Order: sequence, then structure tokens, then C-alpha cells
Amino acid sequence: MPSEFDTYRVTVLDAARRAGNIPPADLFLRYDIDPNRVRDPAEFKRRVAAIVKFWRSLKHQRKYLPLATALLTADTDLSRRGKLTLEAFAEQHAEGRSRARARMDDRIAAIAHSASCLTVSGLRRLLAVLDGAFTEPEVRAALAEKNITVIEPPWDLPAAPPAPSARSLTGPLRALGSRLSPDVVFGADAVRAGFRLKDGFRLAADGKTVTHAELLSLREKNSRSKHDEHKTAVETVLAILIGLAEQTDALHKLFLWEVAEQLRPDVEAGLPVRVVTQSATDLGLDPAEAVELAVTLTAGTGRPARDDTAGRRIAEAIRCGELNEARSLLDEVPSGECRQERAELEAITCRVADLTRQAESALAGGNSEEAAALLAEASSAAADDESLRARLAAIPPPPPCEVTAGIDCVRGRIHVRWAPSRARTPEVRYRVVRTAGSPAVTSTAGTTVAETTGNEAEDELPPPAMPVCYTVFASRGGEAWSAGVAASPVESVPGVADLELRATEQAVAGSWQTAPGTSGVLVTRSAVDAVEEDSGEPVAVPARGTSTFTDPAVRTGVTYEYAVTALYRSPSGEERRSAPVRALATPTALPTAVEELRWTAAQDGGASVVELNWPRPRSGTAEIRVSAGKPEWPVGTVVPRATATGIGKLVSGTVTTDDRGYDHLVFRPPQGRVVLTAITVSGDRAAIGAGTTVSLLDPVSDLRTWRHGEVVRLFWTWPPGASRVRVAWWPTATGSPSAPLGEFGASLREHTASGGVTFTARPGPITVSVRTVTGRPGADESSPTVTAMIPGERAKVTYAVESTGLPGRRRHEIVLTSDQTCHLPAVLVVHRKDGILPLRAGSGTTLATITARELAGGQRVSVPLEVLVRPLSGLACFLDPSSAAPDEVILVPATPQ
Repeated sequence: MPSEFDTYRVTVLDAARRAGNIPPADLFLRYDIDPNRVRDPAEFKRRVAAIVKFWRSLKHQRKYLPLATALLTADTDLSRRGKLTLEAFAEQHAEGRSRARARMDDRIAAIAHSASCLTVSGLRRLLAVLDGAFTEPEVRAALAEKNITVIEPPWDLPAAPPAPSARSLTGPLRALGSRLSPDVVFGADAVRAGFRLKDGFRLAADGKTVTHAELLSLREKNSRSKHDEHKTAVETVLAILIGLAEQTDALHKLFLWEVAEQLRPDVEAGLPVRVVTQSATDLGLDPAEAVELAVTLTAGTGRPARDDTAGRRIAEAIRCGELNEARSLLDEVPSGECRQERAELEAITCRVADLTRQAESALAGGNSEEAAALLAEASSAAADDESLRARLAAIPPPPPCEVTAGIDCVRGRIHVRWAPSRARTPEVRYRVVRTAGSPAVTSTAGTTVAETTGNEAEDELPPPAMPVCYTVFASRGGEAWSAGVAASPVESVPGVADLELRATEQAVAGSWQTAPGTSGVLVTRSAVDAVEEDSGEPVAVPARGTSTFTDPAVRTGVTYEYAVTALYRSPSGEERRSAPVRALATPTALPTAVEELRWTAAQDGGASVVELNWPRPRSGTAEIRVSAGKPEWPVGTVVPRATATGIGKLVSGTVTTDDRGYDHLVFRPPQGRVVLTAITVSGDRAAIGAGTTVSLLDPVSDLRTWRHGEVVRLFWTWPPGASRVRVAWWPTATGSPSAPLGEFGASLREHTASGGVTFTARPGPITVSVRTVTGRPGADESSPTVTAMIPGERAKVTYAVESTGLPGRRRHEIVLTSDQTCHLPAVLVVHRKDGILPLRAGSGTTLATITARELAGGQRVSVPLEVLVRPLSGLACFLDPSSAAPDEVILVPATPQ
């Protein structure tokens, strides 16, 4: 039966499982929530509960168990941190999308710098690193903005030649001076003039292709020529090609393999995509196809392997018991492949059928537990067979044993424990049912307290002063339950909760919480210290209702113990008393406020610290609390101690006292402007004292920079406690910090998530500054500025070789073009007669030296060569390493158009 989560399971969960059982980072995607549709908190809560329930159901399927466990663990963590809200999801989504956008822009810029296209697998990888923050259409649009296309359909490169005989082509082709088999059919000049390959070999000039008839005609023509080594080599090549032409697509696969083999040395040498592309166009391959093929080869290390992932996926599906999925995958694999997986699937299918027959026989013979064990084994092997799981769930397991119930006398909760069922199958589920007086007869009688796979449960709200009975039933996941086993009846008489006493000089007041059904309370007082008038016996204290009391009959400085007992009435009218809850209180004098608080800055191990001093109060103990703002009460106000503890955070440290009666405390304050307040505490009251404002900020350290074109990236080490910085930059030569080119703020979270901060700047040298700030609106505190100078991007000069003159009087010239005004050092023109592109100046013969000169941005400068160069594929230009400032310019060949 289709489920509302089928699409979610395929598009989200299966992708996460293939990625290593890592839950999606985007919470909306993880919880299958559309933020544009789910805007109501109640609907959000319902959706979260539904998806969590779905995750729990997946734990019964072996292949989803690791992922479901990870999802449920992360859900628990979010719940504990209070992040399971629509607002928290939206904030995380926005922050994740912002970080993903920066990562996407960086990667797309890097791709655009190296190639004009991207493989489909590269697109999938780009989507994966973005953690689902952007959809595939959004990423494709971002690629299109940078003129990057996705290679579709992808190149289907064979892992090996279509027949072993094709490897014998290397010798005769080398003897004929040819690089590709079509050279023998059409001539090397015609092939080098241009051909297309992706959809089948075809000459660019006239669209001719290699056919069986043409190969036979060539063999007939070659047979009439003089017998020599040339004839033998041609006959060998034609014989192999004719044999392949009789097989479907064999010639196409051969030509693909040959071209890939010609480019593989460049790829394995780690040469850039542009160099591999140049090698492909030198063979005659269409320039657009040459770029696609070069990108495909470099993306796959140049050696396209057989899709053995299908075998691994089939084996994994069989291992996880997903037999239907394994069958579907095998249907897509040629019949001659994956023989081992086919045999294993057939064996498991037969085994499952045999186990099912044995289970039916055992069930017919009245041995239900043997039948359940056999069905469990079959269901484990065929985990995706819902019918097996349903048949197993229809057999009730043996009941649990040794059910006991115990009472938490303070809270009134009842804990139920039991020994597990003696079932021979795993994952037994238990239902705990509460009834009044006698055990439950069925699993639906009474009140269901819990359903769990563990062996204990807790009833948080049992009816007070009433005997109740807890019965536990077992099942295998369905609605077929075992007979129930009950604990002895128990009666809950919960005591009061959250007892709180407040003492003044003349009275003690108390408050607490009572459980539902409380009919009254009993409060008594006993003196802990010896008092002459006290007899030592508990004294009853009148209560106000069932939740408070005030006791004025106390002495200052004496410690008293108060006991509060809750009273209940049973259904028969008898009084029941809870266990008493006790607390101590000591009436004390009012605390006196600290009237003066001073601070001085000091250094401790290189860090800034603050030394505080204040006069010791006459009554009570002074403590220092740090907060963002001043307390709302004036100095001298006495407030409850619990209220004073809500003012900021307590400053920890050792307090010392000098001869003048002044207390001293040294501590390191948090970054930014903070308020320090002296609070005097005595008993359960506190006096608001004097305060002072402190502002200390430390600068960042270890500032590092990185630049690529106009993209600048900064990294630094944060000082302890800092959370925000302000970044600015200006031209190094002509600018000023007072008039920056740009400025922005960055947080510790952004810096940590992205490994630094990124911005764009003008090409020339710039100076950047970073200073820590408080991060509060309207605050102007900042640290000393840390600066760094970043050099400008080197000028990029491209060169191209162009031919001029009439036929027979051709001459070559070097055309130089710079992307910005620069000084070009001397350039060496190097050539290799074998046609292989020189990779450095010393790997060929220097034909000429182009003198140093000034180049204007975008202007073409032509320099004629005095010699005729052949072949052009062996010509390259290099900066003269002995010239001045060679590191200020990059010299690169122009990309073929």
C-alpha cells in the first residue's frame, strides 16, 4: 500500500543512506517539511511527530536501521536544546543556505577557472556538498550564469577495446605513422582536419564515416598493391576493422577507446584540462567535444571503469534482506553479469520459501513459538516482504514474567518492571495497562500507561489513595497480544513537591505544590538548635489552604526544620498520609548593601584581567555578579535571594581581605562592556549594592590571507570570549583606513562554519584590517586593529600562434594579449620537432626571444617569427626566468575557439 513518505524515502533517505547514513543538514529537508506550506506551530508539531514515528518504523528494516538511529539521536538532541521549533528550523535553514551559497559560489568559480563544462557526476557531487540547501535547477542556473554547461548525455567511454584483437592495432598503426584507425581509411590529413566522435565517428568536412562496405573496398584495393611492409600493416588494420564492423557499435567503441588512450598520458600526468583539450583538438576532435571529453577523463582519472557499483548495490541489497530491490537491480544488468549475486539471490529465495513451509507445518501442529522462530528467520532474510512480517506479528509471544510495581513516595509515581518474554524472536513489544483493584483481562481494558520494547515503564499520574493494578502484555509488533501478567496492587500517596522556605528576621514562610486529589496538608516545626523555651517536640503550624504557611513564632539566628505532609481520602473515606517532606530555615538579619565598588585593569600571563575591591558589608556576605546592564533596583534595595541570583552570572574566584577591611577579587571579565554589581546575601534575602562598568576587548591574532583574482579570504585566531569582528580594506598605495573601499561584520559562527570569511576586492594591492567588537546594537567598543597587506593579482598574458601570408610564403607570428596593463618580461619561444608540446623552456629548442615590453590591457601585440615552424603543436612560449620580475605575470596559451 503506498505511503505518504514513499517519495521522501527515495529522494531523501536513500540518498542519505548512500552518503554514509548521515542525516541531511537542512532540517526542513530532514523532517520532510515544506516551509512555504507549514506555517502554524501546531501543524509543525504534528508533522514532526509523524516523521519521527516513520523513522521509528524504519528501525525494523535492516538497511535503514543505522540511518534511523542517527535521525532519532539527532532528534533527541534538538529536543533537549529546544530547537524543535518552526523558528529554529527557519533560522538554521537561512544560515545553512547562506553558508552553502558561499561554498557553491567558490566551487563554481573554481570550475569556471579550469573548464567550461561539468560532468553529471560532478553536478551530483556539487549538490551533495551543499547538504540539500539548493535544488538541482538552482545549481544548474548558477552554473549557467558562469557559462558552465553540464555534459548531457554523458560520454559512454568503454573500459577496454570491444575485442582483444583491437589491442593488436598499436604495432601496424605505429609502422604506418598513424595515431588512430580512421587515419588508415581516410588519411591522417583528413582526420586531423576535424571529426566528431560522441554520437559516432564522422568527418567534419563531408560527414563521411567508416562503413563495412568501404573497408571491404579498401582491402580489395590494397590487395592489388605491391607486397611490402606497408601493405602488410594496412592489411592487418583493415582485417581487424572489418571484423569489428560486423558487430553492433563495435567500431564506435573502438574509436572512443583509441582517442581516450591517446589522451590518457596527459591525464595521468596530472596536466590541466586545457592541455588535455589541446591534445584532443590536435588529433582533430571537434573543439566542443574535445572539452567535454577532457573534463570527463580528468574527472574519472582518465580510466572509465565498468559499472561494478551495480554488483555492490545488489550484494548490499541481498545482505540487508531487500530481495525485491535486488531483483529490480538484476533486471537492469546484462544476463551474463553478476552470476554470483544471481545464484545467491536464488538460494535465499528458496531458503525463505522452505522456512515458510516449515512454519506453516509447525503452526498446524500447535507449536506456535517454533513457527514464529522460522518466520522470523525468513523475515530477516527477506526484510522487505511485508506478508512475512504480518504473519509473524499475528502470532502472540509468550507473556512476560515477574511483573513488579514500586512507588516513588515523594512524587507519587509508580515504576513497573518485568522480566522479558521467553519469545524466540527479537523486537518484542510490551503494553502496560492500569486498572483499579484487579488485573486487566485484555490489552485494551483499563488505561494504557506505556508501550515499549524495554522491560520497565513509569506511571507519572496514578490516582492517589486508590489501590491500582498493573498488567503487562507482549506482542511481536502487531495487534496479537499475549496473556497478561499483573503485579500486586499498589497505592500511591504522593508527598508535596518543590517545598520552598523564606526566612526574615521575624518569620518563616513556606510554599509547595500538591498532587491532584490532595484533601489537606499537615505542617510541623522543630528547632534544630537548642532553645530554652522549646520542648523538642514538633509544633503544628497552621497552613493557608493546601499550598502555603507563615510562621511568626520564631527567633532570629535559630535554625528550624519544617515538615509538610499531604493528606488524602480513599474511596472508602479513610485518611491517607504521605511521607513528610522536610526543609530547614534560619531567620536572619537583613543584609547591608555594598556602597562602593572599584576596579583596576591588570595583566595576568599576557591576558587582561580586572582587580575589584569593596568594603566588607556589616551584615551578610558580598558576591559579585556580571551582567549586560544595571539591575532595575536602586542601591540598598532588599530583594529575595532567588531574585538576585537572576542578575547575570556569579563571578567566581578567591576573595581576600586586607588590613583596612576591604575585600579583593581578581578575575577575567567577558569581552565587551559589562556591568559588575555587588550583591550582599543573608539567608534567603539579598541587598542590591554598588555597581561599575568594565569594558575590555582583546584583538584577533595570527591573521592570514589568501587571494584568487578578486576573491579574498581571511583567517584568524579568535581571542577568548570574542564573538564578532569588523573587517575593512583600502588600496595599499593610495587608500586610507578612514575611507575604506569596503567594510562588513562577521561572527564567530560564520568564521567557524566557513573556515574564514570571503569578500571581493579590486585587482590591485590592498590592506585589510580586523578588529573585535562587542556585537551589541549601539555599542562602540572595539579592540586594537590588526592589519595585513595583500598583493594584487598577477597580470594574465595569453599567447596564440597565427599564420599570415600567401600559400607558399606563409609566416608565423606570436599574438600577445594582457588582461590588464603590465610590464611583460622577455619571452622565450620554444619548439619541439616531434610535435609534443614542451612543458618547460629547457625541453625544446629556443627559436626566438621576444624582448620585454609594456602591454596595455586588452590590446593585441603581434611579434613575427623569423623561421617557419612545423608542426605548430610543438611550439610553446615561456617567461625568461633570468628577466626582471617574472613573478608579476602569468603566461598561458590562448584557448582554441
